[in-house]
Amino acid sequence: MTDATVERIRAHLDAAREKHPVFTPNGGGLLEALAKLSEELGEVYMAFNDNEGTDRIVEEILDLIAPAVRTIQGEYHDDTQAD
Repeated sequence: MTDATVERIRAHLDAAREKHPVFTPNGGGLLEALAKLSEELGEVYMAFNDNEGTDRIVEEILDLIAPAVRTIQGEYHDDTQAD
């Protein structure tokens, strides 16, 4: 992975954290995190289907990577688990 790619991912991740400090505000845990991933993947497909061009599709993929990283890092709030 190039340094430029890592920086683009980091920038999108930082922007996502700033815009949505609480990754899963409904407390839905992993399920809510997966729903966010699905939503972002849908936006990738919409950009493709709407012929928005490679640059736009790549931007949507970067928007998909941000919640994927947050999921991997366990940043989701989980009210579904019993104490």
